[in-house]
Amino acid sequence: MSDRIVRNPLFDLSGDEISERLKAVVMRALNEREAQNLPLVYRTSLCTRKNQFIHEYPDGRTYLIQQNSNNSEERVIRSI
Repeated sequence: MSDRIVRNPLFDLSGDEISERLKAVVMRALNEREAQNLPLVYRTSLCTRKNQFIHEYPDGRTYLIQQNSNNSEERVIRSI
C-alpha cells in the first residue's frame, strides 16, 4: 500500500471559489428538476405531522401533502 497522501483540491480553494462551485451545482440541479416538473420538497411550520411535506412545483403550484408511510402514496391536504 502506498504511503502517498492524496490531497483534496477542494481544500486549496478560497471560500468564494467553493461558493461559486456549489452555486453552479445547485443551479444545474434546480434546472434539471424544473425540466422534469419535479417539486421542491421541504417542511415548514404547516407540517404538523412527521409525514407532512410542502411540494412546490416549478409553475408555482404549492401543496401541503401527507405521505402514507406504508405505501408512499401522497394525499394533498391543501393548496398553499
